[in-house]
Amino acid sequence: MKKGFIILLSLTVFTTMYAKVLKLEKQKPFTASKLFDIEKIKEPESLGNNYSPGLIRNNLLRSSQNPNLNAVLVDSSVHGYGMVSTATNPLSYVDGIGFVIGYRGWVYEPYTDEQGNESSANNSGYVKAASSQDGWSFDVSSGLNDKIMIPGESGTAPASGPLMGRYPSSVANSDYPYVVWTEAINYTGSATNNGGRPMYTYDEMGWFNNGYSSPAFDINYGWSDGNEPSDAAGDLWVNCPVLVDDGTNKHMVVSAVQWSPSPNQNFPDHSNYIMRNSDYFFGAYTFSLNPEILFDINELYLPGYNSSPTIDINSSGVGYAVASSYLDSNGINAMHSLIVRETNDYGATWSTDGFDDNDFYFIPDTTNYRLFIESEIIPDTVRFYALTDTTSGDSTWQDTTWTDTVAFLGAFIGYKNEARVDENGRLHVIADGLAQGDDDGIYYLGGALYHLWTDDPSNPASWNASRIVDLSDVMFLPPMPGQAGESLWQTISGNIAISNQDPNTLWVGYHSIGDTSAANYNWDIFVTKSVDGGVTWSEPENVTMTGGFQEDELYVHLAPTATDTNCFMVYHQPNYSLNHLGDPADIAAFQQNLWFATYGNPLPTVRINDEVHLPGQFSLDQNFPNPFNPKTKIMYSVERSGDVELSLYNVLGQKVKSLLNESKEPGEYEFVLNGSDLSSGIYFYKMTQHEQTLTRKLVLMK
Repeated sequence: MKKGFIILLSLTVFTTMYAKVLKLEKQKPFTASKLFDIEKIKEPESLGNNYSPGLIRNNLLRSSQNPNLNAVLVDSSVHGYGMVSTATNPLSYVDGIGFVIGYRGWVYEPYTDEQGNESSANNSGYVKAASSQDGWSFDVSSGLNDKIMIPGESGTAPASGPLMGRYPSSVANSDYPYVVWTEAINYTGSATNNGGRPMYTYDEMGWFNNGYSSPAFDINYGWSDGNEPSDAAGDLWVNCPVLVDDGTNKHMVVSAVQWSPSPNQNFPDHSNYIMRNSDYFFGAYTFSLNPEILFDINELYLPGYNSSPTIDINSSGVGYAVASSYLDSNGINAMHSLIVRETNDYGATWSTDGFDDNDFYFIPDTTNYRLFIESEIIPDTVRFYALTDTTSGDSTWQDTTWTDTVAFLGAFIGYKNEARVDENGRLHVIADGLAQGDDDGIYYLGGALYHLWTDDPSNPASWNASRIVDLSDVMFLPPMPGQAGESLWQTISGNIAISNQDPNTLWVGYHSIGDTSAANYNWDIFVTKSVDGGVTWSEPENVTMTGGFQEDELYVHLAPTATDTNCFMVYHQPNYSLNHLGDPADIAAFQQNLWFATYGNPLPTVRINDEVHLPGQFSLDQNFPNPFNPKTKIMYSVERSGDVELSLYNVLGQKVKSLLNESKEPGEYEFVLNGSDLSSGIYFYKMTQHEQTLTRKLVLMK
């Protein structure tokens, strides 16, 4: 057992040495001990303007200075915190195919909606996608939310998007790349109001075709019946998507958090929900079931004291949903804990046999004590004392006075956590943490990123923990400019990736202070690796190393899939010369440059789509106009003689009508579709010849 940790409290000159245990809210560091006196620590709900930064003077946009990192500037991303949440997955990697990034782009032009309302020339929610086969050259697709599906008087219908996409993620399989986000359809100056609506779109012609479907697909079916829904949560944010294939059906599973009691108190603020598609048709996932409750806030402490959920499901259908929260009673579990639900059928159902009559499992306080105190990751006690200088400042000290002794109970597991499931079904969670005292205090002494893992969360004895990196020497520092909270503890977070070659090879990326000196204070990206399943971790490596004052790299996200020798990441780099909110004190006011990087050896170039579209080849073009009413043209070409069938399907995959079924010679052709006898909505048209099939989407808007 570790001996008690002794803390000296007296003169300001010693505050740097012992700041890792000082109370966050006090301005007199030499008399402070704890982070908070309040009983519970609440998750920040808004990104306020709590601190004025030092002089922001650096306008350099340097790439990584670490030779082990191959970085490329992909695009400029608009102001904001699009990648701030660990629940989102902006980057996806499919082995042998490539990468896709979903992000908030930059649109420097005015926008006018259908009601004539004009926006300023810095639309902050323009959703974009960037794809690459080799990680060096990226193709950008813009305007993914130009057209969206939103509730109307007669049900969900296509409409021009308000360009208010938030929290974008990407997911992908070998057939299609997808981008998932929340659209703030009731935007009135703040995104945190009623109207958070999950959306997705995909490159419907497959990878690298820049043919993202429009309008975007609606995920929240419960809002499809009009302006005033009553049968589903109506304000869902911070989506965490995953794609699964059970061998028979393909599914998209998405978790989200409710940000307001909408449409009524039956759907309370900060409950977590899960959504899963009911049908799949040529890449399109159709959601015709209401969101289901995942973590009910009524079973937890209070709104705002739980994190957004993250989910992951492996190829065998084993998966987990994870968040952190206080429980509804200190009599059950006093400390902030991980809460977990499990699926074994690709997200169709989730465990309901949790602890203490809850649907979910959690880490009991006794298990927390075993993981962090008995293992000596965190010391069992901390003792404070003061020294009085009676010799006018020389090196002689007298009159030692013991002031306090605090016993540690375990780790306060924070709000920035991410879950991954390996192919063996093991759950891995990366979480920020601090030391929990027996006096309701939370101490920086235990400040770290932790790895927690289990093969069976229903058995508390199966949990294990390791410390990835000790961050107690920086977590007490003030936060980045404009960031909510009172220290870096609320800012630092980690992301995990698992090798597709060896499930015991894990990677973690995080951002932290690269240099704390006044002359070179800056943020950098760090990477660490484990080859034994997360029991031990390599010394973290600064992989950006830009080094100069406020040459910052922030909010790193790893692609969930890595290899034994490579991990892949995206991160933001603020451009302090472009501030378009007029607020020099808020880092979110500046343009964010989006970087993609490969750590390790560059990947070999893989080309999967080198064919050039030539007249006479088998091809199916996008109809024009689209949306249309009532007629639209469909251009297609064939390279061989034979029967060509062109059919129309609805979103459920049901055949609506046969458009064409006749023999064609090689060449280009045009078909005019008259939709006078069809209802408004989304349809798919499929062309087949000689066992070749192509499908595209069209929208009839009457």
